Amino acid sequence: MRTIKSIVLCILFLCAFWLVACKPEEVPVPVVPDPDPVEDTTRHIPLAREDQIAFLSLYSTPEQLVNEGDDDEATAWLWMHQQFPQALFLPFNQIKEHTLDSLRVLFWIRDVETDNIDDVTTIPADALNAVQFIEPWYKNGGNIILWSHAVLYIENLGRLPQGTYTAPSHDWECFCGKGGLDLGHWLMAVQLFPGGKFKKDHSTHPLFKDITIFTDNNVRGFMVKGPGWSENHNCLFFNYPHEITGRSWQAEICYTLLKDYYGITPLGVWDSQINWVSQLNVYELQKGNTDYKGRALCVGNGGCEFSMKDYRQVGVDANGAPIYETTDDKSPFPHNNCYQENILLMARNAIEYMRLGNE
Repeated sequence: MRTIKSIVLCILFLCAFWLVACKPEEVPVPVVPDPDPVEDTTRHIPLAREDQIAFLSLYSTPEQLVNEGDDDEATAWLWMHQQFPQALFLPFNQIKEHTLDSLRVLFWIRDVETDNIDDVTTIPADALNAVQFIEPWYKNGGNIILWSHAVLYIENLGRLPQGTYTAPSHDWECFCGKGGLDLGHWLMAVQLFPGGKFKKDHSTHPLFKDITIFTDNNVRGFMVKGPGWSENHNCLFFNYPHEITGRSWQAEICYTLLKDYYGITPLGVWDSQINWVSQLNVYELQKGNTDYKGRALCVGNGGCEFSMKDYRQVGVDANGAPIYETTDDKSPFPHNNCYQENILLMARNAIEYMRLGNE
């Protein structure tokens, strides 16, 4: 009996060995890439980028912006694409949940030339729809730069109350026309000297790094625009610091409360406005007494054009006044402003400051 069991076990062992030895070798099946892959539209998360910067646009593609868009907006993109090649071109209508997760800086320039102020105060639908994603990103520490007419977006993001710019309780100034020939030189002051009582010098702020600052009596500042075709697109407001602090606009406590409690620092004003803590022209918003952990830079100075137009006289009107024809200069380094380098330096400084957080 023991012999029979041994024979059976031996036969089973031999069968198992034969099955293993004779098993055909598995040949891996080659993976053929899809020649026309379908984009995964469920993710909407851009790849992590070296610079973590995005250029916001109402246009769907960079090509459409350059071909159809405003000259200042197109120039700003062309410049940024050259200075920060890894920066993302981000249409508002493509922003979804998690789209902003890998980004640290958003930049939006909006330039309206319709001569209708309502077109400035009416934020386009795509930008409004994106607020639900941008506002929490900003609150949680994202940094945003708003240039020209885009500064009003800070209200939509909730950092300033809705209607702050246009409120009748203080003054605001906004232009959005085609502009005209201006042979003057525009200077932006970076120091306040209210009533000759105290000075607040912002010339060492990272926004003005490497920009030559001039001093003339009590004014410290730099040139932003030279003679040429000026759109004059100022978008700024006055007297708000006095309104919210309840203190005199020539008292140092007004500035202190504005900066430390409300988180608002007036970095640049017209040179004629240094005598008051009043004009919010180029200013920074930090946390202050809010729940916004991110920072914002608002540049509403009409002298900070990204591109001044070419112009030539084509005739005179019935009163003998010259008639001019203008053409856009859409290029990374526009040439019509003799102080253009200052504008581009300031833009680069703004991005680097927001990206790196250097104080």
